[in-house]
Amino acid sequence: MSDTLPANMLDQLPLRLYIVDEGHQARTLNGELLPTPGVIHGSDCHVCVLGEDHCPIRQSSRDGRPRHLRLPPHLCGGERSVDLDIMPLRGEQAGSVLVVERDVDEGDLELSRTDAGMERQLRQLDILNQVLAALQQVRDLDRILRIILAGLTFGKGLEFNRAFFFEVRGDEVFGRLAVGPLDGGEAERIWARQDLSRLSLAELFAQLDADEEAPPIQRHVEQLSFHLAAAAPQLRVSLERQACTMLRLPPEREPGSVCLLDMTGSQESWLVPVRLPAQGSSPDGEEGAIRPARGELRGFLLVDNAITRREPTSEHLDALTSCARHLGFALERARMNRDLDERLQELQDAYAQLDRRQEQLLKAEKLAAVGRVTGNLAHEIKTPLMSIGGFARLLVRELAGQEKARDYADRVLKESRRIEHILEALLDYGVPQMLRREQVDLAVRAWQQTERLAEDFRERGIAFTLEVPQDPCWVWGDPLRLDQLLHIQLQNVLDLNEPRRDGGRCRSLLVRVEQDEDATRLIVADDGPGVPTHLITTLFEPFVSGRESALGLGLAQARDIARRHGGDLHLAQPGRLGGAEIITTLQGRNHGTHPVRG
Repeated sequence: MSDTLPANMLDQLPLRLYIVDEGHQARTLNGELLPTPGVIHGSDCHVCVLGEDHCPIRQSSRDGRPRHLRLPPHLCGGERSVDLDIMPLRGEQAGSVLVVERDVDEGDLELSRTDAGMERQLRQLDILNQVLAALQQVRDLDRILRIILAGLTFGKGLEFNRAFFFEVRGDEVFGRLAVGPLDGGEAERIWARQDLSRLSLAELFAQLDADEEAPPIQRHVEQLSFHLAAAAPQLRVSLERQACTMLRLPPEREPGSVCLLDMTGSQESWLVPVRLPAQGSSPDGEEGAIRPARGELRGFLLVDNAITRREPTSEHLDALTSCARHLGFALERARMNRDLDERLQELQDAYAQLDRRQEQLLKAEKLAAVGRVTGNLAHEIKTPLMSIGGFARLLVRELAGQEKARDYADRVLKESRRIEHILEALLDYGVPQMLRREQVDLAVRAWQQTERLAEDFRERGIAFTLEVPQDPCWVWGDPLRLDQLLHIQLQNVLDLNEPRRDGGRCRSLLVRVEQDEDATRLIVADDGPGVPTHLITTLFEPFVSGRESALGLGLAQARDIARRHGGDLHLAQPGRLGGAEIITTLQGRNHGTHPVRG
């Protein structure tokens, strides 16, 4: 190239051309070494503040992409600004770049500055609009803070390196949230990520929400707390103001005072208080006709450019103040939403309690109706029924030698006893008796009840297994009612396993008592056909039975006894033996050693 371009032709061009190699040596196109290679790769270059690895020449030679930058006069050693176009070379000169240098006309430069300023303001307004739009859809306080801080540090607008929110509770200050790099090393790793550099602000919001692990700066700020009385005077004065204030590291520290900038690792920061809105105020700063006192101080925003050392413009600080104002309104809205949620939860709890009381009232009315019916039945039926039973017993004795007549009399006696049992069940369910509570070993009671019914089980061909722990299973309850609860469940298995045409009867029965720290459980499981599907939801309701001849009060009465003891009954199907399994849960009470068992 140097052999085909005369030197005088290059001198006549309104630009300067030179090549910079990998060693940052600058040469003309004719190969002449330039004594002053320029400062575009020097330590004071505004592009290279992060180190020589971020020099545009080195980056362009590495990734093969052109670069453009403008150097102000104080970096060019002259009176004019300079535009630089850096283009990577290929072939034998791979690794070197061609630099095209032009002087910038002052008129064009001023126009460019105006355009850049307007473009910057438009970007800032766009960011503020996106932040406000996001805040309108958010109720969670931490997400509100993340949106504000992300907007302040967004690299295409407000451009602060780091943003913090400190919460003020009374006279105590606590670090709540932070966004940005903790130090220069982390900044280099973050800013070098291409996937982050291409994110829009909305995508950045989503990225912050998706991050499961807190970044180092967040873990750091959560450990910061101090008392306002121990803070440096400039911080206390700044919190009393409404506008943004710059904080600098003081040359001398007061003994025992807390320096916020030392905590955040910054030489200078900008602080703006965050207050809840006062009465009649608006997020845009307009006040009502009556100017009230300032709102309650909730905290403050703290931002810095600790990495790039860039001095923020007045537009940046105005945007910071606007964010703090809108944050105050967002915090107030979050508080109101939280209060509204609490009130709504209270209403839901009240409605749920009302439903429970209505259910209890309906149950009480049903029991009262049953009580009235059973009272009338007892009055009308019991006396003649006792007469029938008495005469039936006499006939059984008198007809000892007449087998057929004696069999008829025996059937009459059994049916009268059955009617007596039905009346007793109705009376027990309609008019519940008072509980006489004492310590009861449920394991012993289960053993006694299964022993009483052992012969009945054998007659029906049911092999039963009783599993009880060696230690006592104490419960606090009425022994007679607990015996009744056990008897109902075992008798229910016997009644359901009378001979059927379909042969559907169980062969095995398991009675198990177990206890842990929370409760004592009685489990009655069989290997039968189980409860029909249409009865599962109403199995424990009164007058519901799978047998046509049954009254359907047994399991309802058993559940009532369990609930009066602070427990409950529920069905598990299929159970551990494949059929129905009824589990009774009672509140356990461990009182030491077991008495001697029979």
